[in-house]
Amino acid sequence: MRFRKVASMILLVMTMCTMHSCLGSKASKDPNVVAQIGKEEVKREEVDEYYAGLENGFIAQYGEDYKELDEFKDIYLDLVNQYVEQRVLVQYAQDEGIVDETKIQEKVDEEFENMKSVFGSEEEFETAIVNSRFKDEEDYKQKLKISLIIEELVQNETDNLKVSSSDIKKYYEENSDKFLKGPGADVYHIFLSDEATAEEVLAELDNGGDFGELAKIYSQDGSASVGGYLGYQEFDNSQLVKEFMDEVKDMEEGEIRGPVKTQFGYHIIKVENINDEEWTEDLDRVSKSIEETLKADKINEVINSLVEKSKDKYKVKIFDENITGKKE
Repeated sequence: MRFRKVASMILLVMTMCTMHSCLGSKASKDPNVVAQIGKEEVKREEVDEYYAGLENGFIAQYGEDYKELDEFKDIYLDLVNQYVEQRVLVQYAQDEGIVDETKIQEKVDEEFENMKSVFGSEEEFETAIVNSRFKDEEDYKQKLKISLIIEELVQNETDNLKVSSSDIKKYYEENSDKFLKGPGADVYHIFLSDEATAEEVLAELDNGGDFGELAKIYSQDGSASVGGYLGYQEFDNSQLVKEFMDEVKDMEEGEIRGPVKTQFGYHIIKVENINDEEWTEDLDRVSKSIEETLKADKINEVINSLVEKSKDKYKVKIFDENITGKKE
């Protein structure tokens, strides 16, 4: 999770490759050439070096001879596409003057140092880097820089995207089944690793403390930023652990209870909007999430367009036959 920014950008570009079917070109005479960007050949060794941090994971999943498997050759085709797409998107951002290289490098250095400070020692940080499928610190920095450049490119192209209220209403009406909910409740929690601190926070709540504000201060998980909100949880269809939901099912409207111990730690729980029957969320309740969904769809359309534009601009060719061994 700590390396989410880079990992999510890599996944993003891989998804773009899948959506665009990654059509290949007639094979190069040199079997080691897997792609071409303009007049520049991209060789297998270059791609292998870029993804060296993934090798242990491939060995663990497919065995030592993973490169010979047809299944992996298809995966490798995706990796080649991803590598080429990242390169041309970065090149496009640079050629169009969209990124400031100095500022990007400053961001890389800042985020790298912030990440490093989370760990207790250099050894722990290096281990975390490798466990997150990067070859070493320099590999992480390189991919972080790429992700920041692509992120800035996408942001530049999508800053002014708007979603109208009529679009939101139309989506709500056409997807009413998505907003049908079973019996359940809106659930909040303050998560703490030790019982003593949980008791202290509970005492603050008993003295009139605001649950959302205390969650932002004390909760030791991602829900802290949204006041401890865990979403609407259906009583019989929740991903939350059983002992947690057993408490939720037994609570009354507006009740605060805790500390509740689970395998993860201690929770102070609050429930609201209890529903004993199936119900449909109204438009006001879900308009924000619909807006985010529609905006994400528009952003994906822009990204797809950027990928295709960059491929065309730099005359990208992928030599499928040299990667999979299959003739078109």
